[in-house]
Amino acid sequence: MRSTTGTRPIDYLESDEIAAVLGSVDRTARQGRRDYALLALLFNTGARVQEIVDLGAYDLQLEPPPQVKLFGKGRKTRICPLWPQTAQVLQQFISETRLDLRSNAPIFCSRRGERLSRFGIRYILAKYCRQAVATCPSLAGKRLHPHSMRHSCAIYLLKSGVDLPTISITGWAMPA
Repeated sequence: MRSTTGTRPIDYLESDEIAAVLGSVDRTARQGRRDYALLALLFNTGARVQEIVDLGAYDLQLEPPPQVKLFGKGRKTRICPLWPQTAQVLQQFISETRLDLRSNAPIFCSRRGERLSRFGIRYILAKYCRQAVATCPSLAGKRLHPHSMRHSCAIYLLKSGVDLPTISITGWAMPA
């Protein structure tokens, strides 16, 4: 369905669909634990994919209050709180990878040890969305990409009672 401007509305994930996508990740494998941490962070923060690509270890604060510093569009820096579950997943991943949180090292790397690209993150999301269709058929008809996680976060916040001006003005986070 197209809007009057000729553009398609952006698909987003409902809570059960997010659970299905996260549930499709094999967390017994190291790569699966990376992917789970990545997807959980994308949904928790509503960050743009480039903000996740650019994250350095020093941008994470996992001790209370857990938060992540995002450097985004318009050269703006903002602080986004992390849910306790997301902080715990990230803490386990950071411990496993022995990442020094005082360094600028990338948080999410490819198998070759290079910083994941926007295209790599898109591939990871698409892979788990395809796998999750088996348990959540509503995913089959959706055109999903990393920006969909941003919209999913916004919809989740709206349904949780956060008002639209707060979501849109702050960009899901507090300006730094």
